[in-house]
Amino acid sequence: MARIGLTGAAGNVGRELLGAFDDEEHDIVLFTHSEHEDVDSETLDVTDPDEVREKLDNVDTVIHLAGASSPDTDWDTVVDLTVQGTKNVLDAAVENGIDRVVFVSSNHAVGTYNAADPTNPKSMTIGDARTVDPDDPTRPDSFYGVSKIACEGLANYYL
Repeated sequence: MARIGLTGAAGNVGRELLGAFDDEEHDIVLFTHSEHEDVDSETLDVTDPDEVREKLDNVDTVIHLAGASSPDTDWDTVVDLTVQGTKNVLDAAVENGIDRVVFVSSNHAVGTYNAADPTNPKSMTIGDARTVDPDDPTRPDSFYGVSKIACEGLANYYL
């Protein structure tokens, strides 16, 4: 049975992802930045490299969702929480011999290609949406988007 660590388990994507796992095939260890009444999880401060290394020591795979959760997040917070937090997770994976890390990026890393006004995401309608191609250049729409691009680069560096 695979033991999977899920950081950011109490966030929107984390909660959605939980429903995709078969409890009999996976042992999921949920990590959240603070205690939640409705999520049976362990707390994890991704900005603390020692804590990350210790808590991820017993997993085979990490799905890393933890980080800043809003495109309105300021620069210092996205650097500390998202970029440094991701580096800490990747370092822990290397040090603990974790087989796989899945980093989850964001549409904010590729911006609003379909918006009539790229500075105004609300100018895009659902009917205008197209699939972003892997070869499309990055086009962050916020510091949050920039942080996700930086983390994609970190993940590629650790490959």
